[in-house]
Amino acid sequence: GMIVTASRLPDQLGLDIRAFIATVNVARRRVTDLVARYGAKTVTEVMRRMIASSEARLRARLRELPDGIAHAADFIEHDGHDNVLYKIDCKAIKKGDTLTLDFSGSSKQAPGFINATRSGLTGGCAGGVLTTLGFDIQWNQGLLDPVKIVAPDGQESIAELKQGGSYFRQAGVHHNVINANDFEFAFVEIELKR
Repeated sequence: GMIVTASRLPDQLGLDIRAFIATVNVARRRVTDLVARYGAKTVTEVMRRMIASSEARLRARLRELPDGIAHAADFIEHDGHDNVLYKIDCKAIKKGDTLTLDFSGSSKQAPGFINATRSGLTGGCAGGVLTTLGFDIQWNQGLLDPVKIVAPDGQESIAELKQGGSYFRQAGVHHNVINANDFEFAFVEIELKR
């Protein structure tokens, strides 16, 4: 209710949320059926092999590419409060069978809503890696294991979340939370850490 009413497109968002829930329910049933049919040990081993296969294929692809550094920077001109220039800086360092995406040159965390959580930055990077390097490989954690993301806490690219502070995912899954109510409300995002 609260999330849907805070959207400019509540009907479409409501359908999206129901579709996400249905997808999770179908996946849960199918994995449960696989475990019932083949056993947890077999299913877990097949999943492990799929991840290992994706990682091996991506590492092989990376080895085919020349080692080197590519650098890109872009700017955000407003932080939601003031006209301030914020730099998003990424160095892609390819060496052997690994790729490092280094955001250390980015601006410090902004007081407005342009910051990203670590999961938001990881999601944005994953979108690029999966579609450009893993386009023909099974998409799973194995595609991300050869990729290291460097982004010190407190930078614009990695927000230090504070009570009452807002953030924005510069890249990755996009969402727009707008309070359409005549009262304040809190938006909470849960980030799982390994």
